[in-house]
Amino acid sequence: MAISVSNPIAYVGGTFNPVHFGHLRVATELGEALGVAQVMLMPCFQPVHRQEPGVTADQRLAMLRLAIADDNQLDADAREIERGGASYTVDSLRSIRAEQGTESAIYFAMGADAFNRLQSWKDWQQLFDLANVVVMHRPGSVIDWQCDFLRSRVKALDGIHQTAGDLFELEVSALDISSTDIRQRARKGRSIDYLLPPSVVKHIQNHQLYR
Repeated sequence: MAISVSNPIAYVGGTFNPVHFGHLRVATELGEALGVAQVMLMPCFQPVHRQEPGVTADQRLAMLRLAIADDNQLDADAREIERGGASYTVDSLRSIRAEQGTESAIYFAMGADAFNRLQSWKDWQQLFDLANVVVMHRPGSVIDWQCDFLRSRVKALDGIHQTAGDLFELEVSALDISSTDIRQRARKGRSIDYLLPPSVVKHIQNHQLYR
């Protein structure tokens, strides 16, 4: 893949409640597809489009950091938790762009379900002034490009990229793991082994999370 700008970096937002192998695999594939040195996982403090998590933001962040402790490419970005309040992506990207400057390519990745609701997001068109957007989808998922504003921005991943403003799609592995299922298993005292990293399993058990 060709990137025409310096210091590209990718961000993936989410509740990570808890983080599991599906999240980590997708983030790894994103980094590989974009050719970036770092993929930042950015847990929200208070999700806007779904119910509040059943554990604290600090607990979710702690589990995320445990999960990626030995990974040289994946890292955690705690800005939304440190900021508090409702977590709006556009606010985070403004902060990131101010830090990274105008010459760095920034990629913000989201799932197809989130993208299909994009026009309900705060200042959604401004996302493209701040970053490139990558829509990650499982095989067979349907992406709704929704409007001319979005359709006109769709580019090929193997082309020359801008610092912001482009829209890409990326097919990723479909690991059948969900945070909802993990929480339900933990609540019922069932095994959650091999669904998420052992360090996170141990943390959940030691702190009796999701009970």
